[in-house]
This record gives sequence, structure tokens and C-alpha cells, in this order.
Amino acid sequence: QFVGRYYRKCVLAPIGCSSNLCPYEDHPFPHRYFDGTVYLNLTSDPFVFPESEWDRIVRELQATQPEVIEGEPVYLALLARAAQRRGVTVPSVRAVILTYGKASLQHSRRIAEVFSAPQVDLYGSTEAGYLFVGEAFQDNLQAIDANAFIELVPWRADLPDVAQIYVTTREREAMPLLRYHTGDIVQRRATGFRILGREGSI
Repeated sequence: QFVGRYYRKCVLAPIGCSSNLCPYEDHPFPHRYFDGTVYLNLTSDPFVFPESEWDRIVRELQATQPEVIEGEPVYLALLARAAQRRGVTVPSVRAVILTYGKASLQHSRRIAEVFSAPQVDLYGSTEAGYLFVGEAFQDNLQAIDANAFIELVPWRADLPDVAQIYVTTREREAMPLLRYHTGDIVQRRATGFRILGREGSI
């Protein structure tokens, strides 16, 4: 519903995320608004944000009235709590993108208490870009073929539907990747794919 048209988006994510696109200096609000996107946080650790920082973030969220909120799931859960404590709702939100980290059901529920829009799981990495997209927790991730060629290499002989991810980027001139091993493990499901986690932690 957003492809090919202008829409407003707010991002709350680690500084230096997404190929270092996020601002890292204390710019006032209008100067953190790029092509319809507002980058809300100025420092990386939301667990140490003072209440005055959450006041600012919630005000900017209200001022922007975004159709899309994108962020690291823990950050968005904390944002939902901050908005709830201030009695703030943002009815303009039509989609919540969970990215930059793996979401838990607990985080998802906390976010949905305040932002009731459908949640989207967007998987990728700083090095390789976005690779899979689907509905959160529905095991229906699909490869984003326009961004990269994704090669699924068998991980273990006893798990034929589980694979390692190797990525070759498309149309990237600055830092092209050829069969880049992401270190993540994916499982093929009836409706798409599920990201299982990192090789070393499974």
C-alpha cells in the first residue's frame, strides 16, 4: 500500500544503523527530516533516555503523524510505553516495521497496545541490506530479490529444510558483496521462510 507513493515515516533505531544512514549529532527536529522520514533518537541506548528525551520523541512523533513507524523492537516497545504513560495515541500509523533486531512476542504485544497497525518483519544486515520481508510471526518471509541474490546452502544433513544464507548484492557499486556469509540460519516453511537466528547460538 506504500509502494510508489509518498508517505511519512518515523524511525527509532540504533545510531549508525542501516549502512550509517541514521543521524548521530544533536540536530533540531526539522534537520532530521529526510525525504519524509524523521529519525527520532539522538543517542543509542533507550534504557538511559531521561524522561525529557522521551517527551521530545513523543512530541516529534505527534508532530509528524507518520503512516509508518520503523525500529528495533526493544526500542519500539519502550516508545509504546512512553506514549502510553503520556496518554498519547498516533492514529495515523498504518504499519509498524520491526527490524534491526529480532522481535519477541512480548515486544510485539507491548507495541500493539499503542500502535495497533499490522506489524511487518524486515530482515537484513548493515553489510547486505534488506533481504527478507513478511508479516511478523507468520513464517511467511519472502526474499527481496531486487536487493540481492540469496543463496540457501544446506546447514546440517539431518535438517534438510534449514539453510545458511549467502548473499550477492545487486547494483551496488560502493561495497558489492559476492557470496557473503551472513551467519544467519533460515528455515523453509509452507508459507515462506523463518529466520531461526545466528549459527553460533542455535
